[in-house]
Amino acid sequence: MHNKIEYISPSSFYYWEKCPLKGLYSKTYKNKELFPKHPDADIGTLIHNFYEKHSEWNINSTELFNAKWEQEINCINENYKRSLLQNLYYPVQWHSKFYAVKKQQLCSNILKSVSSNNYSSNRNNVVYEEWISNDYIGGYVDLIVKDGDIIKQIVDFKTGSIFEIVNNRKTIKEVYQQQLALYCAVILERQSTMPELYLKTLNGYKHQINIHIDAVKEIAIRALNLKEKINKAVENDDINSLAHCNVENCVNCNYRMFCKNYKYIFLNERCGKRIDLNGEVRQIGSNEILFEAGGNLFIIKNIKELKGLSEGVELSIYGLFYPVESELILYIMNNTIVYNE
Repeated sequence: MHNKIEYISPSSFYYWEKCPLKGLYSKTYKNKELFPKHPDADIGTLIHNFYEKHSEWNINSTELFNAKWEQEINCINENYKRSLLQNLYYPVQWHSKFYAVKKQQLCSNILKSVSSNNYSSNRNNVVYEEWISNDYIGGYVDLIVKDGDIIKQIVDFKTGSIFEIVNNRKTIKEVYQQQLALYCAVILERQSTMPELYLKTLNGYKHQINIHIDAVKEIAIRALNLKEKINKAVENDDINSLAHCNVENCVNCNYRMFCKNYKYIFLNERCGKRIDLNGEVRQIGSNEILFEAGGNLFIIKNIKELKGLSEGVELSIYGLFYPVESELILYIMNNTIVYNE
């Protein structure tokens, strides 16, 4: 039984609107690890923690930054070692993209912020990780700058690229514009003036985002409609109607193993350059198996661990690389998951 959702998350709205079932499942399975997450996610969380807590941690020198960074990285690595899913990404330093660059840029950015005190002369006006919500939108804002009770700035920290190409033009990613607009929608219920909206990247630049108040109102209505749509489906025990199955939504979805529509459309069928299979091991080789699924015989290569496999066993295998559709040759990847039925 699924529970109704209380809030639409501004950071997730873009993806939930594309597939409302993903929004419901992200709440249902919030604390359940289904697929290994890329270490960039944990490095991103760590970077946010440094922005939020650097004053509390009294980080005012490169030496103190490095000591605290290594302490936190060691904690992540210990968790990875103990996790059956995450241990393939141990140690995190080897697998996180641009690890050294991110660390260096963060250190420089934090120390520059400390020395210049660049948000406000009165640090009480700067609030990190503040929860804001109304009846249907709720989320944590990375940084809010206030003048008394008036919110003057919203700053959201991003660890990756904030740009995309649309019609041959470089623009701020739509997902980030929507996120800031939904924060703004909540704030405009409390005050009459629009706050300034910024994305801050690891190189220290603050990019101001200009969003018209009409766009803020329009996306707030969409968020309300999305919440009502999801909760009505829960109430009517009709959650499968929320699924929007296509390659874009499904190929990397962490909840596809629970989605009936996905299994009907894509299980044992190529989805982009990936495929998920349910079938039977027919033959075992030195580092590959012959696998029957969906009426086809696939050769699955790069299998490093054959212990426990035997001919005739039924398996579900999620996350296989399928480079050439005309060839039935698949490859195990780092995030491939094998489930014994």
